[in-house]
Amino acid sequence: MKYVLDSSCFINMSSLDFEECEAYTTPEVVKELKDFKSKALFNIINPEIREPRKEYVEIVKKKARITGDLNVLSKTDISVVALGIEIEGVVVSDDFDIQNICEELRIDWQSVSGMKIKKSFKREKYCQACGKKFSNDYVLNKCNVCGHKLKHRVVKTKKINKKE
Repeated sequence: MKYVLDSSCFINMSSLDFEECEAYTTPEVVKELKDFKSKALFNIINPEIREPRKEYVEIVKKKARITGDLNVLSKTDISVVALGIEIEGVVVSDDFDIQNICEELRIDWQSVSGMKIKKSFKREKYCQACGKKFSNDYVLNKCNVCGHKLKHRVVKTKKINKKE
């Protein structure tokens, strides 16, 4: 089995569940590892470090634009999910936004610590001041009616039937 490990794997992992498998991660994840424990786990697991190809990054960004996740996913998050698509691996993360976009893209995922979403969700952009709603691909972060900063909120959820 191939696993793509997010930063949370090295930060939250309590056992070496991925020691005897094909483990991968991205250069962005490596940059996020700051403390001794996470760096030590990284060295023990010794995942292959791969940058996902641009076409897979674009697949993730396109879907994230539709779901409203693009503004909450970091470059690291996007790289992990894109690599999961590219190598057809299981994305391992405790990050709810990563889990959500994996659900939307129908990518297998699992949690490290048991922290996982129970529902997938979609967000929308809106103005908290005047109430105007915007499409998720609206590029400005200010309301074109009143000028206030736009916010995101969850507008649609769907129960996940994930096997343990």
